[in-house]
Amino acid sequence: NFPDPDQFEDDDEDGEDFGDGDFSGFDPNSEEFKEPEVDEKDVVVLKERNFTTVIENNKFVMVEFYAPWCGHCQALAPEYAAAATELKNEGVVLAKVDASQENELAHEYDVQGFPTVYFFIDGVHKPYNGQRTK
Repeated sequence: NFPDPDQFEDDDEDGEDFGDGDFSGFDPNSEEFKEPEVDEKDVVVLKERNFTTVIENNKFVMVEFYAPWCGHCQALAPEYAAAATELKNEGVVLAKVDASQENELAHEYDVQGFPTVYFFIDGVHKPYNGQRTK
């Protein structure tokens, strides 16, 4: 029992024409369609070469293992960046690891999904299962 498509107009209720489905003029790089920029100036980017140094030289480090394509990670980014700015004067480092690039680190820390967040205290990590807000 599907409605008869011949009963529908090409316009919606408000009289807006949705067109013929041709999106060839759509430019995802235009200013109108850009994702909002996130100021991550206080989030430390970790790679295999600097991971141990950052963990050993800071009492408190929160590490997010993320994948750039992950929607949950993208949603967390502005909250995480804001927390990093707020906590940097408290001696807490917020850092992130691109697990799609740093496979060995992700494997070493048994990353099963994204984002995976660990809180390191004096080099010992525990999973962070709290809220994903600043």
